[in-house]
Amino acid sequence: MTDTRKQLLADLIDDLAGERRAPQIAADYLVRHRALVLTEATNMIRTLPLDPAVMAMGGMAAQAYRRALNDAAAVLGKQADPVQERPEATHQGPSPYHGGLTTHRGTRETCSGPDCGPEIDRPTGQKYPCGLGMHCDTCGIEFRGDFIVTDTMTKAERLEIIRNHVRTTQNWECNATGDYCPNCKPKTTSPADELRQAANDLEALHTAAHGTTWRVARDQDTHPEGDGSYHAIGIEPTDCDADIIFQDPDISEEDAAYIAAMSPDLAQQIVELLRTEASVSAEIQQQSPDMTPDSLAAMSHGPLAIARKINNRPR
Repeated sequence: MTDTRKQLLADLIDDLAGERRAPQIAADYLVRHRALVLTEATNMIRTLPLDPAVMAMGGMAAQAYRRALNDAAAVLGKQADPVQERPEATHQGPSPYHGGLTTHRGTRETCSGPDCGPEIDRPTGQKYPCGLGMHCDTCGIEFRGDFIVTDTMTKAERLEIIRNHVRTTQNWECNATGDYCPNCKPKTTSPADELRQAANDLEALHTAAHGTTWRVARDQDTHPEGDGSYHAIGIEPTDCDADIIFQDPDISEEDAAYIAAMSPDLAQQIVELLRTEASVSAEIQQQSPDMTPDSLAAMSHGPLAIARKINNRPR
């Protein structure tokens, strides 16, 4: 094996060990190896001495023999040179490690690098009509319409387009706590008022409820062909003198467990949370009278969202 072939094979081994594009690298090696073989054959023919028998004939025969060898060398040379001199396709594209450009292997049309590839797939900022929709967070009513957007807009930016539209034309309230249609938007004047209203309403429900904690009520299958297992039939207070069961023949085990978890003692904890947040919001409003309602609402985002669910629940 010649030194050139040894170096070619060593380069192939290094490339296969250092990169994941093994099939392409192997194909490149075969192309380069073929070019090397053709080049060696060409050089050998060009330096091949004339046959003694032909030399003995001399004249026209010797010249014809040499021309034949030269023609064969030229044919092999034409096959070797284009393959050997063909450069690997590269292009400039964004580097994944820094903000500048770097050299990507292959053509741009087939490049899978980040923020690279065919120009047709890149955002251009072109405007086009698009159908957008949103719904009320309380009653679920939906509003849809066609708006002008660009392919560079994020999902949040598109949502803000339709939110601005329903605020100004449909009398919706859209802020950090949610989106509310005209029938469900808060009727009070400040987040503190909404929080107090929800706390008072929930406390009244808590006071009227039976017991403080609930559990799933179950009944045993006593049918002669049954398996004797227990199944949920409703919920019941755990600390009530009366034997009360809130029963529903169609209730599932999962629904009963969820309702039992939402027991009156949990409601009392929510009441205290809402009242504490109402006091904080009222104090902030007093100290910063120029603060907008949306800013106040954003500061009480979580508790205020709970309060609005309570205030706007189906009656």
